[in-house]
Amino acid sequence: MPSKKATPKRNQLGDLLKKAGASTPRSGVRRAPAEPAPLVVKSISLTPAALVVLEHLTREIKRTHRRTPSASALVRALLRYAEQQGAGKALGALIEAETTSGEVVWGRARSR
Repeated sequence: MPSKKATPKRNQLGDLLKKAGASTPRSGVRRAPAEPAPLVVKSISLTPAALVVLEHLTREIKRTHRRTPSASALVRALLRYAEQQGAGKALGALIEAETTSGEVVWGRARSR
């Protein structure tokens, strides 16, 4: 009787692919890294009079554009406008007037 030699199992395509996938690091779907938010969160304090002006501007813009802007959008627009107008000196004078009026106190007195 002829001896039966163990014949090697034929590799199937699926087996080859499994081996290839197991031996290589998983690449998977690579997503682009998330871009940082284009906005920076800042907290601001407003006097009651400044809040009235902010609310008035919000209503005025809503009336003309039929859309309510956020307070942040309004402040950003005001900053862009002030920069375009070169309002640095005028703003400095307004800040000086605010501090001398006593309406707003900057900082705190030292406590020991």
